[in-house]
Amino acid sequence: MNRRKIWLGVGVAVLLPGAAELVPETSGLLARLARAAGAEGGEGGEGGEGGEGGEGGIDPEAARRDPVVFGTALAVVDAHLLAGLAAIEAGERELGATLFGHAIAEVYVDLEPTLEARGVPPFLADLEKAQAVAENGSPAEIRAAVDRVLAATAAAMEKAPADGRSRLAVEAGVLAETIDRAALQYQSAAARPDDLEAYLDGVGWKLVAERKAANLLPELSKSRAEAATALSAALAALKPLYPAARPGAPADAGAALAAASKAKLAVVDLR
Repeated sequence: MNRRKIWLGVGVAVLLPGAAELVPETSGLLARLARAAGAEGGEGGEGGEGGEGGEGGIDPEAARRDPVVFGTALAVVDAHLLAGLAAIEAGERELGATLFGHAIAEVYVDLEPTLEARGVPPFLADLEKAQAVAENGSPAEIRAAVDRVLAATAAAMEKAPADGRSRLAVEAGVLAETIDRAALQYQSAAARPDDLEAYLDGVGWKLVAERKAANLLPELSKSRAEAATALSAALAALKPLYPAARPGAPADAGAALAAASKAKLAVVDLR
């Protein structure tokens, strides 16, 4: 059993003998216990749920050296929050709060040492606040809490390691990876049609990709038109997969996966 799975979010029982239900005030302690358990078990390099669609697979050590891996790790946090927000706005408040918790337990607790090494101010408190507000807060409070975390991850990207690539090249690499993970996650979720969480994980990736594309593609098209075109085509291929916060008619992920692969090839040599 993955020790990080001990964390199941606010209001959910921990699967240990005699454990009581969690309450928001315990989230910081549980996050640190989850981090310690992962270190003890040698699982710190997994970084989320590698192998399950496009959810995780972040290597915190690689994130210390590679700016695209670093940016993708931050995008995992964003994707969980945007997926959780989509769930809440679709009437799935409990599931939304759980997805917020996953941003802490499956990503932040492993990534925090890397963030500290890069000089990124900690934002665990903002994540904990978002999860707590998701339980009982108003839509405006939840959105504000999410926006605080998104601002924190955007600021963290300013501390990404340098490897000779330009800012545009790095951002293009992160966007391509984000689109690819959205397509992979749909393929994984399609095999579990009754698992709304698996689908929402993909919704989160699609929403992150759209946010990044809105900021990046206009600038990228001026100097790297071929890469911008490939990324735009890959993003467009995601739309039939994720029409809303709940699954629509089954779609074929093949076109999206192929377009995502082309986009990754188009950006791999950018400098």
